Amino acid sequence: MPVAIEIKKVVPRLYVGIRRTVKRDGLGPACAEVLSRVAGWLASKGKQPAGGPIMVYHSVNQATGDFHVQPAYFVGPPIMSEGEITTGETAGGDALFAVHAGPYASLGQTWAQLFNHAASIRRTVTRSSWEGISTSGKMSNKTFAPFKELNFLSDAETIPNTSRRITITKP
Repeated sequence: MPVAIEIKKVVPRLYVGIRRTVKRDGLGPACAEVLSRVAGWLASKGKQPAGGPIMVYHSVNQATGDFHVQPAYFVGPPIMSEGEITTGETAGGDALFAVHAGPYASLGQTWAQLFNHAASIRRTVTRSSWEGISTSGKMSNKTFAPFKELNFLSDAETIPNTSRRITITKP
């Protein structure tokens, strides 16, 4: 299903997470483990996430199928890295933006459309991108592990399928 792809201005946002290198089928388990640990770490520091969980994609190695990712939460300053829990900042400026509606299993189709659109407008895509959770057009502020079993928020009690959206931002 075709999706609308726009160019939006985004402001840099601070996040905290743990980097992992995994195959596609390892994304769900890595996120479940990492987001749980990061949420506990934030709580131990007296910090709250400043938004729902995100998945930062640093790179994908097409030859090996390795995804270099960082499951994370947006946070407010001040916050410092500690051990493998590290901070980062999303890119600011113009970014391609798309909203995926539907099951996480078909999210790759939306990514493909985004990259094809970037090529059609001769836009070089060179910086880390991220996915976030949106419900009815607003970013979620819930704290939970959404990537369980490669199913981005499949728990209907949390966010019903009809209002679940995955936003993709690609600087």
